[in-house]
Amino acid sequence: MGNEPFNEGLLKEFRNGDERACRLLYTQFYRSVCYFVKNIVDNIDQAEDITSESFIKLWAYRETMVSVSQVKSFLYTSSRNAALNYLKALRVRSRSQDDLVRTMESSAEQDHFMARMIKAQLLQHIYDEIERLPPQLHAVFKLLYVEGLTTKEIATQLDIREQSVRNAKTKALAILRHTLTKSNVLISLAIAINIIIK
Repeated sequence: MGNEPFNEGLLKEFRNGDERACRLLYTQFYRSVCYFVKNIVDNIDQAEDITSESFIKLWAYRETMVSVSQVKSFLYTSSRNAALNYLKALRVRSRSQDDLVRTMESSAEQDHFMARMIKAQLLQHIYDEIERLPPQLHAVFKLLYVEGLTTKEIATQLDIREQSVRNAKTKALAILRHTLTKSNVLISLAIAINIIIK
């Protein structure tokens, strides 16, 4: 159920107030929207609050949504606006936050906003692919790259040989590289990051 994509069929159920469809939408988009907001406000607790509020707003306007792309646009736009309002309300802002507010408010800088949104969505896609790895590869990959354990620590924790950990790492990276290259995610991510840096 968690891996079922939120599609046009589920959108109809969501518009009719179906809670299962709402949970699926939340599961699919929460992480990327929250990542997007955190890059603006630089505060994970505030980012989570803003993201949750955007989903509550979406629920209130659900009957007006006619496509999945409109749902995504609503979430990112309302989150962006709420994040900017949060920064404006702060009495003390860092210089970089001031610059970000001015940049994101400028109509000439909409590409910057779009690039951040795309990057958040692409990172969500990568995370989804990691979650689809076979169980042992998934466990090794997360322990190695998310928790930062060494090969030896992973071998001890999973009660396998160190060579098995190295083999699992190689296989996991090969699968991810193949899947992400096939869907052009790596190229898109590089482009999005390049736009943001500029």
